[in-house]
Amino acid sequence: MLPATHLIMEESPDQAAKRIAHEWAGLGGTPRFVMVQSHLRPLRLWNPKLKGNHWDICFVYELHPKGSVRPKPWWSELQFIPLSKIRAIKFGRGHRDVLEEAGYL
Repeated sequence: MLPATHLIMEESPDQAAKRIAHEWAGLGGTPRFVMVQSHLRPLRLWNPKLKGNHWDICFVYELHPKGSVRPKPWWSELQFIPLSKIRAIKFGRGHRDVLEEAGYL
């Protein structure tokens, strides 16, 4: 899964990208904004009784880590995967769509 989270109230996407990279993933460097993606999915996909839609808006950033990579303890399964092998990985929560639309796959 790609490092991702929800924005904190009144937090800008740039601030969130830095928080995710530095505090959550333990990576140095400055995230670079790539694009915005928007996905609309019917709620019935999760529960047939629900009506309406779920809307995701994704702010996509790229980061080339500076310095040594020191994963946080809660990232026991954190791995850096070469782009040549990324197509074979199963992604959850629509992350494959994010990578495809951003041109990484």
